[in-house]
Amino acid sequence: MKKTTKTLIAIAAFLGFAENLSAKDVTIYVKAAAAPSIESWYGSSDKATMKPTLVKNASTGHDEEFYYYTFKNVTHEKGVGFNLHTTSNNWTNNPVDGYKDDAYFVWDLNTKNIADVTNIVANGSLNKNNMPALYITGNFSSWAANANPMTVEDDLSYTYTLDATAIEGDVDINFVRGASDWFQLSYQTWVCPGYWWKHKDSWGNNTLDNSRTNFKTYKVTLKNIDPSLSWGWTVDFEGLESRGVADAEVTMCFFSGDYNSWGKDHFTKNDDGTYTVDIDASSFSQNTSMYNLVVNDADNNEAWLKYNNMVIDDQENLISGQYFNNLIYKTFRLTATWNGGANPNVGWALKVEGLDKREATEVVIGETGYATMYYGNLGYNLLVPTGVEAITYNEVSDLTLVQGKTYQAGEVLPEATAVILKGNAGTYQFERCAKTGWASISNLLRGTDTASETTGGDRYYKLSLDEQDTPGTIGFYWGAANGTAFTNTAHKAYLALPAVAAYAKMLRLNDETTGITCHENAYVGADCFNIAGQRVAPTAKGIVIMNGKKFINK
Repeated sequence: MKKTTKTLIAIAAFLGFAENLSAKDVTIYVKAAAAPSIESWYGSSDKATMKPTLVKNASTGHDEEFYYYTFKNVTHEKGVGFNLHTTSNNWTNNPVDGYKDDAYFVWDLNTKNIADVTNIVANGSLNKNNMPALYITGNFSSWAANANPMTVEDDLSYTYTLDATAIEGDVDINFVRGASDWFQLSYQTWVCPGYWWKHKDSWGNNTLDNSRTNFKTYKVTLKNIDPSLSWGWTVDFEGLESRGVADAEVTMCFFSGDYNSWGKDHFTKNDDGTYTVDIDASSFSQNTSMYNLVVNDADNNEAWLKYNNMVIDDQENLISGQYFNNLIYKTFRLTATWNGGANPNVGWALKVEGLDKREATEVVIGETGYATMYYGNLGYNLLVPTGVEAITYNEVSDLTLVQGKTYQAGEVLPEATAVILKGNAGTYQFERCAKTGWASISNLLRGTDTASETTGGDRYYKLSLDEQDTPGTIGFYWGAANGTAFTNTAHKAYLALPAVAAYAKMLRLNDETTGITCHENAYVGADCFNIAGQRVAPTAKGIVIMNGKKFINK
């Protein structure tokens, strides 16, 4: 009876344990000013870039843009733990831990603070009637803290019509929540032309450059998914009533930079008042083509406008600062638009578009269903095509390569990332991409852009079948005797292992395990047995069993 009881208890404990570790997908949603990447110590995100999506906010009834990542088959008893960061290496102040269900967060990239807003998004705990009071103040109201209440709109944003008619110079602005909670809005996201706004002082007061906008009234909109936070706000300034200043005359507009030896690529003025020019980028190299917009007024005075004095509309991230940083397209189309005013040197917007694309990178996968690929000096990233997985490997376990990060179809493969390609036999087009992608950490694969000798390790392998080209034997084999360096083919990947163990002549892919693997005296340093169960040397001829797997030593 005691034995039966103990057995039942053990079974119950096991079932409870199994229930706790039952596989479950957990999706993390993050609202941020830029796409973050997520890194987990319980999952396998491996610095995966989060993808944008629209989420219905129950408190407002409106869609909010979040970035998301789904952890598949989470079994860890603590759930998901993660950290966030961006390409500029901003990290959350503190790691987030212990999430077993879908969760929603707001992350401020300036303060690096992150807040859980799951309840607000999912349950709608906010409504128009219980929103905290918010006030706008500044030199236009003698800094009275509660004189100018903002209006709560149906989407739970705050709005205010700012009248700056009587102010000749700068409009200094700050915001107050409740009675005395002054925001540090220097840490918020401002949505307006770049030349409108500037940070003023350490108190968190900000300045609207009223002399350059050509407006005398403005609509100010503040929004935060959780208004109880002092950070994570978006501040939107929209010009309403013009000051009526007569427009200056623009006689000429051209583009110049080191790409054309600081010559003049003239814009054409269109009927709608915009200016367009097509730039030949066929000879551009990465980050070397500096540019400036140049404007001539009625007196033929030239004004050289830098990127930070213009509103840049660049949907594909084709430029960075004052540089063309992307080589996806052979031709760029630039559209310049001027808002008018007395000063032709301000109020410009520049739209950047790509026209004809450069040729895609073509890769052939053979009958084995596998190939390798490496491109290290592209100046752009690649999109994984439909029907292909791009795989990195970061560990060797039981003479088998363990997958690191897998890039699925439609995901961004960063340049200089050596991968194994898996797919049906055929030719695949990897399109050029300006989007950000994250390389797998601790990738054991290397590559070369030219036919070059392998480097970076102690033993070197190439992807192939065995010496007899036996079907089903795809894996990594020594490229030269004893695993020494060999000449790698251009744009192919190879495996480089450190001198920390006695590695086999052949290493399997972890999704290509066969009953018997053929090799020539490949394994050393492990216990081996024949089919009768007798211990034998690793070099013994015939069928050898090692770690529960069968091999043929010739």
